[in-house]
Amino acid sequence: MGNTEARRLDRAGKGYPWRFSAFIMAYYVANAVYQGYIAKYYDAVGIGLTQLSVLMAAMPLVSIGMQPVWGMLGDRFPSRNAVLRAMIAISGALLLVYRVSNSFVWLLAVSTLFSAAYTSIQPMGDSIVLESLHGAGRPFGPLRLTGCLSFAVMNLAFGFILEGRYHLSPILTAVMLALTFAATYALPPTAGHQSDGRKMNVMALLSRRDLMGLLLLLMVLQLTM
Repeated sequence: MGNTEARRLDRAGKGYPWRFSAFIMAYYVANAVYQGYIAKYYDAVGIGLTQLSVLMAAMPLVSIGMQPVWGMLGDRFPSRNAVLRAMIAISGALLLVYRVSNSFVWLLAVSTLFSAAYTSIQPMGDSIVLESLHGAGRPFGPLRLTGCLSFAVMNLAFGFILEGRYHLSPILTAVMLALTFAATYALPPTAGHQSDGRKMNVMALLSRRDLMGLLLLLMVLQLTM
């Protein structure tokens, strides 16, 4: 589907598909709130430093196991866009129940479930965008830059908005995710690569030296976070 969209754009002579940036920018604005201020939220509701460390560590740990699961679902569903929207909807719904309780156990449970869906939104969205861009021979850099700029600007802006009101961070993130959900309709319809019954073996990927080298590099870079 992504290549079909790319060919359609080429025939129409519409140039670079800047409309895809609507999704990328909306996601990075949501991430500017959550990544930038969720620790402030935990502090505002009385979470101690040790418990805060556990809550913050839960997200990357959960993503290790859940990203391959969402990737498999995206490959096997007729619409990757539908899987993407499901992740966004689940994430937004879970954010709305953060304030049911300020207990560590409740926040750990909710944040773990949230992380299971939220951490796969970017890679799933990127896979849809990249497939379309690759078919049209267009670079990803300009679109990615719109995400970087929106994150940087809005991270600062939300600092002023949330000053003294950090308890609103989950709600504001949910609002931004609602905009992200709406922005998914700017993306081209894209089917999973195994939705037609074709089977692919993940071990074939692990046998590629160039891919393993890239993954090792990314692991080292992620350690800096």
